[in-house]
Amino acid sequence: MDVRIVVVDDDRANVELLRRMLVRAGYDSVVATDDPASGIDVCLHEPVGLLLLDLHMGGIDGYEVMSRVLAKDADLPIIVVTGDAAREVRERAIAAGAADVLVKPFEYEDLLTQVSAQLRSPV
Repeated sequence: MDVRIVVVDDDRANVELLRRMLVRAGYDSVVATDDPASGIDVCLHEPVGLLLLDLHMGGIDGYEVMSRVLAKDADLPIIVVTGDAAREVRERAIAAGAADVLVKPFEYEDLLTQVSAQLRSPV
């Protein structure tokens, strides 16, 4: 599939896991990074169809990433992938512009369902 998906998580193992899951599902253009600044740069300077984003990262957190990216492309779908299951975190992420929230650990099928749903959503 031709759509570019960007994965940003400061945990390298999570980045690699998400990248492998997406490639296995047939998504050929996956940019995966453990550096939030690098993820922002890709989203601001390249065509991106979807952002998978952790919230709690050192330095630049996921909320800041969302703010910067959505300031350029308010229609970019963002799925937050977080280990924090608190209702308040989900509400804040959605209010900040996330299309959905996926709580770690998650099932492979749940990830693919959310990714597919966001990529089919009309802009």
